[in-house]
Amino acid sequence: MDDENVLLNVFQYLSFSDSLAVRLISKSFKNICDLRLKIDRKSLTLKYQESIEKIDFLSKFYLNIHSIDLIDVSLEVADLLSYLKERFPRIRHLGIHRQRDVNDGNIHLIADCFPSLKSLTLSTLDVKLNLSPILKALRNLQRLKLDKIYNIYSQSFSVLKDVQILEIRHVRFTTSQYEDMLQVDLAKKLVKLSLVFCVEESQKVWKSIGEQMSNLEELEFKTADSLEYIALNNCKFLRRLTLHAKQCKSTFPFSTMNSVKQLDLSLFIASDDDLAMILASFPSLQNLTFHKYLETRISKQTCEVVSLLNYLNSFSFVKHDFCLTNSCSEWIQFLEASNSCRNFCIDARCMTRKECILVLDAFVRMTSRTKYLLNLVFITIRRLKIKKLELPKNLKIEFYHYCQDEDSDDFNEI
Repeated sequence: MDDENVLLNVFQYLSFSDSLAVRLISKSFKNICDLRLKIDRKSLTLKYQESIEKIDFLSKFYLNIHSIDLIDVSLEVADLLSYLKERFPRIRHLGIHRQRDVNDGNIHLIADCFPSLKSLTLSTLDVKLNLSPILKALRNLQRLKLDKIYNIYSQSFSVLKDVQILEIRHVRFTTSQYEDMLQVDLAKKLVKLSLVFCVEESQKVWKSIGEQMSNLEELEFKTADSLEYIALNNCKFLRRLTLHAKQCKSTFPFSTMNSVKQLDLSLFIASDDDLAMILASFPSLQNLTFHKYLETRISKQTCEVVSLLNYLNSFSFVKHDFCLTNSCSEWIQFLEASNSCRNFCIDARCMTRKECILVLDAFVRMTSRTKYLLNLVFITIRRLKIKKLELPKNLKIEFYHYCQDEDSDDFNEI
């Protein structure tokens, strides 16, 4: 039994008329809580800090920091990194975001100050960087994330050997540079890959992923280009797939992937045949996130495929277009198609009030076909102002109002 549980048991038998005993126990309880607060906190974000004194105060308050993110800190990066090295020697993750003075002349200090880093994030740095020296020096690096770095030497990745998680978002590369980056030595070791980019001939990169990355467990692939087919036959361990593209069209059936349990699918243009063919490729799906656009056509074939997904347990539907109410019956039938799903999330930010009411009516109908409890999370940008909503006993609905600030998405429960 730890100290905290001992004190809780003591409180049960303590006579509160004994004020001295109460004060002594309360003091010990406070010391344990204060220590836990200092030790339990593992991550720290320094945002818009302008003085070293504020950081110095935080370094004395938190004793067990393993992860630090720097966001637009108004201090010289060289002095800042040297100070962090002294105050937070246990750092295993470092994130540098919007630091204007980072350049090829001082970026090597990351490896000099924290040679044991396991995770590194570089974001929104408007400089041309050669990362080869730093990546070569970080021998324990397992995760690398690059986001919105518009000028970077693709040769930087030639030294990556042991990285298992690679996330590249909005980095200005050509298709050939992406192919060079995903060289064989790295491709075989990656277990998670995230590529978010706008580049022509994305199909070549997509094809190389399917052919080389046999150990991938998670893949996020987002492009504004069109893809011709899904060829991930060699990715036998893939569990989670996020695929966002303009279009994904093929004249022959896609390969079946029983390993994929989670799918996030967003196609700007998609016919009913295309959607049915894609969803049929993942018969073991447990979690599905589906994005609907104006050119997304959902009809009988897609609904039939969804009804055959016997393991589907979670279904998120995100609507991105304001369409006429009389055209929503098809995608409402799509929501009703699953026979096994019990948990739903409807992102209704692009739905009219009347469409929201029709969706709620559809879920009331669904409860009559099952004895199981259906859970529905409903996200809106407006209050529905429903005076009275009579729900079946096996339907639970949570309403959330969506509000967005500069840095994050926030949801407030209604």
